[in-house]
Amino acid sequence: MTRNYKEPHQGRLTAKMEAFARNVALKNQSFTDAYTDAYSTEKMAPRTVQTEAKRLAAHPLVAPRLELLRGRAEAAAVKRAALTLDDSLDEAGEMFDGAKAAGQFSAGVAAAKLRAQLAGHLSEKKEEHQGALTDIDVEVLLKMRDELVEKIKQTKEALARKGAQPEEPKPCRRVIG
Repeated sequence: MTRNYKEPHQGRLTAKMEAFARNVALKNQSFTDAYTDAYSTEKMAPRTVQTEAKRLAAHPLVAPRLELLRGRAEAAAVKRAALTLDDSLDEAGEMFDGAKAAGQFSAGVAAAKLRAQLAGHLSEKKEEHQGALTDIDVEVLLKMRDELVEKIKQTKEALARKGAQPEEPKPCRRVIG
């Protein structure tokens, strides 16, 4: 029961082809699961579904769409991680200013240390990555983000225990280089 993909779409993806590509690229589904979600497979043998799914993934219109969607998903993940780092640096700076204004020097030192770590000046364990930022595994970026969020939470809790209230946010100036 091999499907013929040559005629009905006339050079454009059908809605089912697009659904398959989105399921694979954006939902990280296997080819078989994505095919089952996009197409009617109740009367197909499991082996036939697998064969058709692989065949569809290699289709001249579907394969480039898969790559495009995967690239967009990766770029969005990198952008979210980068924005999180900038936000974390700003927030650590605000905590430092608040602790300093309240005379809470130990909390200020903790915030300054956090800010330096976030900026990459201090590190407990240095990980080296080769290639461009977009080549870094998205899972690594998400793990880094979660670690930063946890450190910010701990610093906020320390400031709260000391009774320090952060001041209003001020513009953050950074020296690059």
